[in-house]
Amino acid sequence: MKNFKYFFVCVLYLNILGCQSCNKKDPALDPEPVKIFHTVTVLPCDGVTVSPILPNNSTRVEDGKSFSIDLNSGPNKRYKILSSGVVVADYRTGSFYYLVPSVKTDLNIQIMSETVTYTVTASAGTGGTVTPLSTVVEYGSDLPFNITENAEYTLTSIKVNGVSVAIVKPYVLKNITANSDVQVGFTLTNFLILSNGADNKSRYWKMTKEEWYDVNHVYEYTSILNPVLLTDKWYFYTNGKMESFNTAGVLDANDVWNVLPTNIFTLSSGDRIYTVIELTDKKFVYEQKGQFTLGVTEYVRTTLVRQ
Repeated sequence: MKNFKYFFVCVLYLNILGCQSCNKKDPALDPEPVKIFHTVTVLPCDGVTVSPILPNNSTRVEDGKSFSIDLNSGPNKRYKILSSGVVVADYRTGSFYYLVPSVKTDLNIQIMSETVTYTVTASAGTGGTVTPLSTVVEYGSDLPFNITENAEYTLTSIKVNGVSVAIVKPYVLKNITANSDVQVGFTLTNFLILSNGADNKSRYWKMTKEEWYDVNHVYEYTSILNPVLLTDKWYFYTNGKMESFNTAGVLDANDVWNVLPTNIFTLSSGDRIYTVIELTDKKFVYEQKGQFTLGVTEYVRTTLVRQ
């Protein structure tokens, strides 16, 4: 009886061991799943930096895993991204992060770039012409304009995006970084007389302000004018004479003026040189360059308004 019990226990133990061995995987019969990889190819282009840098412009990505790249371009370039021929990011400039969240197939990521361009338009008022009228230029370019006055007209204003600039011929719009609009204005030559003549003082000019700019034409401040200057009446005559009368009608300034090419005029027989900034029937703005404050080179811009 004891022998039978011992035999039964041995058989039971062997069966348990046999069942445990059955739970072990046999590599030959039940292998590990094979990982699937896809090839992602990144085709770079000029003017755009791509990171990470990929050997032979390609990498292997496990199925279902994400893949990302960082792109960066300078202000003169912009780019778009195509994934297997489909646009996934339209033209843009600067830094950009592109992510493929789940790679399921081989991909060709193509980066296309183009030079950033802007449109510059120009227009001329009555009395002259300006060319070119409309031009597409690359980022950072300079664009010269040829300005021609008709007979008996004078170039009296140049404005860029509505802001007056110094009158020069030819005018060059420099370092273009946005769409721009250039407007040139002309007035009849006799506007440069600036008054109705010595015997008709009904339309005089009054000084309204003086503005100060540094050597780079950056605005600094506006002067508080002497009250006498604000009440004086100024006249410029065809014979080259300039006069100023005080409120009592007494002559308190007498000078000689002369208009030179490119809207430069002088006073005191050329001792002082002024640039015409703006001249219309109502407004006369001119400036002088010199060392005014402690030897620092500055511009002082004077505004006269016709009454």
